[in-house]
This record gives sequence, C-alpha cells and structure tokens, in this order.
Amino acid sequence: MKKIKRIFLAIVLVVVFSCLVFNKSPYDNYLGDRCPKCKSIHVGKFFYGLYKPEREDSATLEKIEKCLLIPGGCVIYDFSPRFRCIDCHFIWGKYILIRKETISTE
Repeated sequence: MKKIKRIFLAIVLVVVFSCLVFNKSPYDNYLGDRCPKCKSIHVGKFFYGLYKPEREDSATLEKIEKCLLIPGGCVIYDFSPRFRCIDCHFIWGKYILIRKETISTE
C-alpha cells in the first residue's frame, strides 16, 4: 500500500513540476462545457479584439449581458484565458492565437 501511495505522489509531483516549468495550467486543454472547479455548466467564453457595442447585433449583446461572451480586450497574451465560470468565477484555458501570414507572389 505504501508503494502505491509513493507512486501516486511521484506522479502528482511530476505533473505539478511540469506545469510550473512549462508555464502551463492543468486546465489549459480542459474543454469549456463544464467548469473544472465546481462542475457547473454555466460557462462563458472570452473573445478578443476591438469591442464596440454599437456594431454588435442583438443576439451577441444578449450573450454578453448573460456573461456567455466576455470581452477580453484588444491584446492577446500568452496567458489570456479562454473560459470563465459564471457561478464560481474560475478562469481557465489558454487562448491559442493562430497567426495568418501573408505570402507575396512576386
């Protein structure tokens, strides 16, 4: 029994250490269908870019009022979150930016 506890503790330490070393959270790849902390299904998703309420349609504004969409700002950083729980306010996930490069045909 002690051997199993030691193996389990070693695995936990490796996971925690790798998260610290590689600057990752264990919740980075956790999907946004449920909160990993309280297991609530009330989850909002961050969106990034210039936000002007007068440009948005009524459906988008309604989602923003219900916190299903959360303005995250104009700048996307390496640590920008993807999801937020409406019930316990836990924030998780890593926003992945896909860069589009223009290819010139000269």
